[in-house]
Amino acid sequence: SHFLRAKSDQYAILIRLLKELKMKHKISQVKIRCDNSGENHKLREKCTDNKINVQFEFVPPGTPQYNGQVERKFATLYGRVRAMFIHAKLPQRLRNILWAECAQHATFIENLLVTPTRTTAPYTALFGTKTDTLPTLRQFGEMGIVGFHHNRKIRGKLDDPGRPCIY
Repeated sequence: SHFLRAKSDQYAILIRLLKELKMKHKISQVKIRCDNSGENHKLREKCTDNKINVQFEFVPPGTPQYNGQVERKFATLYGRVRAMFIHAKLPQRLRNILWAECAQHATFIENLLVTPTRTTAPYTALFGTKTDTLPTLRQFGEMGIVGFHHNRKIRGKLDDPGRPCIY
């Protein structure tokens, strides 16, 4: 998942991702399905300009039924984000600020999951290797203390050891 401030930011991110897939992970066959809008045709031009071989499949705008699996994934992702926010008991103000971080965390977890219908985790299937970050996985919204050092050498026993942060 990549969360962007503007649609115009997508070109640099996607070109970098496609190059990385080809060079680092030896994935050369990529198919992108998108609606028939101007920015998607511009993306195709950018791929051609950068000599990236991508097969584009354009569908009519406003037809999510052509993207059944990915539309279902979006619904599931946002359901998980809502569940994480509810469990973390974060106020609406923080939810509005942290929704992209929460969605990134939910996507990360999804890419590690093995299910009865999927015997290999998506991360492992794509990259051919398991991730070693599972032991360090924490609960979204969990509070923690990030330590900091004062310039003074002696600190009182009751001084704050750090500042509270949200994972």
